[in-house]
Amino acid sequence: PVSDSDLSTLASLSGGWITGLKLAAFQLPRVGDVETYGALLHGRNQWIARYFVSEFLLHQPPLLQVFLLETSILDQLSAPLCTAVTGQADAGDLLQQAVDGGFFLRPIDGTGARFTYHDLFRELLAAELGRRCPPQQIAQLRQRAAVWLEENGEIGAALRHYLAADLAAGAVALLERYCLPTILRGDLERARRWLAQLRERGIEPSARLILDRGWLYSMADRMDTLQLLQATQAAWERLIAKEEDAEELQLERDLQLAGAHHLAGNHQEALSRSAQLAGRMSPGSHVFIRGLLHFLQTTLKRARLEEAREHGRKALSIFEEHGWVTGATSVLRALSLVARKSGDAQDALRK
Repeated sequence: PVSDSDLSTLASLSGGWITGLKLAAFQLPRVGDVETYGALLHGRNQWIARYFVSEFLLHQPPLLQVFLLETSILDQLSAPLCTAVTGQADAGDLLQQAVDGGFFLRPIDGTGARFTYHDLFRELLAAELGRRCPPQQIAQLRQRAAVWLEENGEIGAALRHYLAADLAAGAVALLERYCLPTILRGDLERARRWLAQLRERGIEPSARLILDRGWLYSMADRMDTLQLLQATQAAWERLIAKEEDAEELQLERDLQLAGAHHLAGNHQEALSRSAQLAGRMSPGSHVFIRGLLHFLQTTLKRARLEEAREHGRKALSIFEEHGWVTGATSVLRALSLVARKSGDAQDALRK
């Protein structure tokens, strides 16, 4: 007989799935102990998978079978997302049918609009999906999910689907749109995780994402920013040649290098580079670049009080106009240092 302790462990592993518990009770004497069986209780176990398909899945209506299989790629289910992924107009009704049928869906919010499959149930469905459908079809499902998730602001989840489907171009394009804005909001850790996921998959970044990683280092005031830029220089030179807006991107890269020299303590080099950049800047240059150059010059020209103030005011105006709170805060700190040097803090901050 199965002990109460073993049943409790198996109930946890199976998520309370009654059929899973029955399978466990039947197989446990053959396996020998609950820990060994627990290691086998997953969706890739062929014996469990066959039982699941023959005793449960094939007894469902065909449309519901397809719905369950195709939505097994999702971490969270909602009617709109399921509709986007499956292309079934009645996906919301099928989701409710699955909920009402007790198909191992757990609500994940108080509204009853979002659900998640139990892990084992989802693994079994995903394994069966992989047996029935070619990889290209599953990748298409994931791409649909990624598009919907991006449109609804769930960028991390969208990225996971692009990566799971080996859609490297989609993953890179997604981060090109969202990585820098995330850094500018001050959410450096989120941006770092996104970029790390690309590196872990061996996906080559674009020129834009090389820049974004540089900003990630710079905004964190990392002293090794210059080393990072030097380490990525060969890749940068190869990738920048493919870009239509290469001139603007190179301007941004050169601004990063000036700032990196400043962080490394090479103040004269940073000052020289920033002066060259000022000569290349135009009213058509990206507002972010113009604002950051003014900020860098505020920091570098503290000994020249009026010049530093003027650059600081311009940077502050740009950052406030475009809602970059982190940048505006950094400018105010720099102006405060300038003000203390001049002995007129109130005047510097007021202006």
